Amino acid sequence: MKKVFQTKLKSITKVLTLVIIASLATFTGCKSYDEDITTLTNDVTSIKTQLASLDTYTKAQIDAKITTLNGEITTLKASLATLTANGATDAELAALKTDIESRFVTKAALDAYKTQVTTDIAAAVAGLATKVSVDAVSTEVVKVNTALSALGVAVDAKILALKSELNTKDAELAAAIGLVEARVATLEGLVAANTTGVAANKASIVALQAELTALKAGTYTKAEIDTKLAAIDADLKKLGTDLKLEFEVFAVRQLSGLLFVPAWVNDGFNAVEVGYIVDIPKAPAVSVKAMFTQQNVTFRFNPTIADLSGTTWSFINNSAAFNAPGASAAPGDNDPLSPLFAAPALTNNGDGSGNFILKVGTWSDPAAGKTNYFALQANKVVDGKTSSVVSDYVKVATKAYTAEIRNKVKSTVTLGVVTPLNDYSLAAPAVAAVNTYDYPIVKGSSVDLTTLVLATATNSLVEKTFEAANFGTLGVDYKFVFILPEYKGTDGSTDQNSNLFVTLNGSTLTANATPAPGDRTPLVKVELRSVVGNKLLAPVRYIKFKITDVPEVAGGVIKLPVPAATYNYSELFVDAVAGVSAGDYKQIAVSWESVNTSIYNPLGLTHNQFRVKYPSVTSVKATVNGVNDAAATLAKYPLNTSVLGPDVDTYAMTYNITPAAKFGTTVLTYTFETGVVTDAKVEITISYTINKPVLDKTILAGYKWNSSATDVMTQGMNTGAGYQMQLYLGEAFSYGSTAYRAVFGSATAGKIDGATHQFVFQTTTPAQTGAALSVVAPATIDAALGTTAATGTLMTLTTPLTTAERVYAMNLQTVYPNAEVDNFLYNVHFVNPFSIVLSTPNNFTLTDLLNGTAYQLDMVNNYTVLFKGKNIITNGVPEPANTATAVKAADYITVPLAAGALTYTYANLAGNPYVTLSQPNGAGTSLLQWQNAGTQLTSTVQVGTLVVKFTAPFASTTRTADNVSVKPE
Repeated sequence: MKKVFQTKLKSITKVLTLVIIASLATFTGCKSYDEDITTLTNDVTSIKTQLASLDTYTKAQIDAKITTLNGEITTLKASLATLTANGATDAELAALKTDIESRFVTKAALDAYKTQVTTDIAAAVAGLATKVSVDAVSTEVVKVNTALSALGVAVDAKILALKSELNTKDAELAAAIGLVEARVATLEGLVAANTTGVAANKASIVALQAELTALKAGTYTKAEIDTKLAAIDADLKKLGTDLKLEFEVFAVRQLSGLLFVPAWVNDGFNAVEVGYIVDIPKAPAVSVKAMFTQQNVTFRFNPTIADLSGTTWSFINNSAAFNAPGASAAPGDNDPLSPLFAAPALTNNGDGSGNFILKVGTWSDPAAGKTNYFALQANKVVDGKTSSVVSDYVKVATKAYTAEIRNKVKSTVTLGVVTPLNDYSLAAPAVAAVNTYDYPIVKGSSVDLTTLVLATATNSLVEKTFEAANFGTLGVDYKFVFILPEYKGTDGSTDQNSNLFVTLNGSTLTANATPAPGDRTPLVKVELRSVVGNKLLAPVRYIKFKITDVPEVAGGVIKLPVPAATYNYSELFVDAVAGVSAGDYKQIAVSWESVNTSIYNPLGLTHNQFRVKYPSVTSVKATVNGVNDAAATLAKYPLNTSVLGPDVDTYAMTYNITPAAKFGTTVLTYTFETGVVTDAKVEITISYTINKPVLDKTILAGYKWNSSATDVMTQGMNTGAGYQMQLYLGEAFSYGSTAYRAVFGSATAGKIDGATHQFVFQTTTPAQTGAALSVVAPATIDAALGTTAATGTLMTLTTPLTTAERVYAMNLQTVYPNAEVDNFLYNVHFVNPFSIVLSTPNNFTLTDLLNGTAYQLDMVNNYTVLFKGKNIITNGVPEPANTATAVKAADYITVPLAAGALTYTYANLAGNPYVTLSQPNGAGTSLLQWQNAGTQLTSTVQVGTLVVKFTAPFASTTRTADNVSVKPE
């Protein structure tokens, strides 16, 4: 019985092993899981059919075997009773033990079973991929059917009952039965040990073993068996899904690539611009770079769903090495004395990309022939191992800025762009001019000087605040230093900055309450410095104050504020006369009711008496958007005063707002004075706001490069004179939208008349070489944008395009009659329309003939030239006509192929001992020849790199990556 049990258990385990390992093979292959699951479902269906047959056959065989086993157990009981009655000896008990063990599994049998199962599993794995292995599953099931006919399935239950009875009679016999149970447990452990290689299936294997054990005991009906098999089927499908998910976690969601999102391209490299400011050193020191901008640079992740938790980021340079345009001049990231960049922090955009703050270290501009490059590296530790992903290299283009200290109160700042007005002096102003100063300060009061100064950076195009230009923040990256220099008064001895008059504590200037007289003019020297290194960044400025007894706008002044008015700029164009004419204005009136209430009645004067006493306006002050207009005059801002005449209420003071008015809020203060010190002044304040027009300047979606709202792409256009790398700039804007054109008109009320429009390069320093504009002077919308594809500003490359693309920074500029400007900044990308790809088939291997004759191979059959992705030359033959995959070559090539549109040259021949490679038809031709020099090649060797160039009048492209080899005959 022991042998029968061992044999049957081995067969069952073999079947289970084959089925489970086959399942694993199905779910770990690199193919469709749906197909694998269908195959498993068919296998399970087949097994269900075989097990149903096995169930019917097995029950009959087991019932017969149980009858025989009951007889044996009865005999054992009788023997036990006899032994007990007669006082059994140790020898007799040992004999009974041997008899029992003969019916169960011994350790030797278990060891042999373990060896056999291991061998069976190895054989099963080796044969998984063949149909024979699959058929073997069915064969093993048949074997199980045959073997189970002799198996006493209910032995365990009967033995357990016998053990309970024997334990009450003899402790030694109970110990022997316990030993048998321990060996059965060991057998289960061995089975579990043999399944550790398929850990993901362990639960399903154990469950399947339990189901078959119950089946052997005859406790399941056919319906129950079908239910269990269905559950197994579901478990197998779930196993496939789990394996698929695990595959996605480990093979898909891990970061595998980083791609820089370029703002612009410089010499074929994705580039980012870093600005710097040079300090102003004291002689004889040499100037150095004292500040750098910090930029947000964006990288895309591959895959977009990558798990970035636990990832550390760094900008690196330690492996950058370039032959052209030069080796990188930036130091390595591991250099502690001159670090490349500060450690970046990720700001995840949630769309598969991230922003990183790029903050440059102390390195300077590269030497001649060298450039600065960097890459982003992502490091992550998984299971104790570090994996790294590195982006392609990004080029740092440095740009010089100059720093300035501006009057924060009296300068206009719009979106970071500064318009300086009435700036502070670069030198200490004269003390004698006590009425000329920047700000009053009342005795006993203080002022925070940081509220009066602004740090700006200027490049060749615009001037921006430090923050808008990304030079950092006040107090963190830069600082203002305030100093009270010696400032002698008109007597030549009294220091206006004496602590008797003012004190300076950091940035707080305080005018003493006593005994300082009210005509002192303190002077503050202002320096702009870097926080790191305390470098002087800008020319020094001086702020002059005047100490007053009381606020300037105090008693003795009668004020009449006019209610504020707001107009759209187009409302200022009233008449239908072409250009900005005399009739174009809006009028603000001061009613006589207001004049009587606020001025005449308090003064006790009639209108005519007032006009005699105050015959005219003596002065005007103007502030535009909070900034003082130092050039304000009555001629620039005329007030229409009432005439000297009868006392009637039909006269009014008026002010005309013309198209010369600036956008934003303007405040005008008109002062009337009698010339007598004791007489009160009269001030009339007029305030109005002019809304800036909102212009619709939008690049059409179809013209956007990489879906960017500020980038236009062109690959040239076909003209009557042939194909040219050019474009009409207005086309990308649909020649000006209806909304854009509707704002402007000619000799029409309510239309802005006199505005000009033009396309210009964003910067002319350095010059934007290689391209020209047909219209460079300010013009009408039609002249700049055009109304059809044949008119408007034409942008043309003046030199052929030889690189992948050439980019120009452009500006669609509108200038209003009031000199205000609307800029739309964007980029034009000239993209090379040509490319060279390999034909199919292709051959770059010549043969070394033993007879010493020349072997020739024509390379023309290896290449296809594409124009905008379509064939124009295939294997040296121009395409004759338009087809679905080709365009007519003659439309784009104005020179014959024989004249050199396609040329073939060789690189990497220097120092090559195989010098017999030649072009028998002359340099640049496609035919190659190998001439055996007298010896025999024994292996294939590379003899050169083929360089193929296609040249058209407007663009050319070069392919350099194909190696030419020679093989022995």
